[in-house]
Amino acid sequence: MDGVVYIQPIFAPDARQFERNRRSLESFADYLAAYPCERPLRAVFGGWGREPFVGETARLIADRFPDAVVRLYERNFGKAHVVNDLYDTVVKGRMPETRYLLLADSDIAYPLDRPRLIDRMVDAAERFSALVGKPFGLLAPDQLEGNVHNPCIHDHTVIVPGCPGGEETIVHPDWAAGIAGGCWLTSRQTWEMVGGYRRMGVYAGEDGQYLRDVGGKGLSYGVAKTIPVIHPREDDGEYAQWKVRMCHRDSDGRADKDHGGLVAEAEAFWDRRDALV
Repeated sequence: MDGVVYIQPIFAPDARQFERNRRSLESFADYLAAYPCERPLRAVFGGWGREPFVGETARLIADRFPDAVVRLYERNFGKAHVVNDLYDTVVKGRMPETRYLLLADSDIAYPLDRPRLIDRMVDAAERFSALVGKPFGLLAPDQLEGNVHNPCIHDHTVIVPGCPGGEETIVHPDWAAGIAGGCWLTSRQTWEMVGGYRRMGVYAGEDGQYLRDVGGKGLSYGVAKTIPVIHPREDDGEYAQWKVRMCHRDSDGRADKDHGGLVAEAEAFWDRRDALV
């Protein structure tokens, strides 16, 4: 089978982040209503937040995605932990029809004027991999609004013919770098070969490390310029700056840190924010 599992973290520590997560969930539900996936599709959500926001998020998912699996975590463990755990406890050994994973951050939205995103991504990924002579690793959509792909992704351009959605354009860098990880398609085989995300910290560069690990295995990677999603610009300057500092500090490839301490540090950030309100 060539089923797809959509895995998306929940992140709702305050009203602003809840609204970004809400917009994403509503957008994906509306997109699927407009363009039902031709392949078997399952949705899995899980993550952390504070009340009343996380409860409202769970209720929204139950309303818009009644067949989805939802897991709420008692601590802010971070994206790498959440996605790895959701795969290990919900997908692995339990969804044998799954061949692809579509991973999306909690704020990604979907443009209704760009049809059949999921099916086109799968078709383009396999054809692109065949053209470059590598097994499929990952394919990211392009990003509208807050595009954080690095310009180096344009080192090479491949026109992929024969796709059901028409000709697709895929770019890829010389090295496994520069492809933003807010949303991308990977395969179950790749995920298990690589071992999922390296759990380096709560706010770390797990996407960049996964990309490097994919490249290190000799697998394909690229960005589909003709298949975009919406990556909203971060409008919380204090949080954005703090997150960048944590990411630079913890993105060292090591997965053996004091995660309890890092989780407490991340939660303390939101505690301080609450105290200022």
